Amino acid sequence: NEHSLPTMASLSHPYLCLGNITSNFRHPNIIDIKMGTQAYEPSAPESKQRREIQKYTRQSEFGLRIVGMRVYDKVTDDYICKGKSFGTGLL
Repeated sequence: NEHSLPTMASLSHPYLCLGNITSNFRHPNIIDIKMGTQAYEPSAPESKQRREIQKYTRQSEFGLRIVGMRVYDKVTDDYICKGKSFGTGLL
């Protein structure tokens, strides 16, 4: 069928296929989490390393950072959206 995905055997390089796993939910709650103790390659220039560390100084301690989230509020029948500043403000 026209919507079928190629098999791994038919590709020259592995790939990641993302799908919408929230499509069956009426009011999905979504969070964007960056996993890992650092957000840069070990060979990255020092300026890039400093920039990434400054985004969330405790990422090396916690092993993740929250970049954003969207949570449904039943009382207001609307979403509460939080951005990067929310995640960096968490202790």
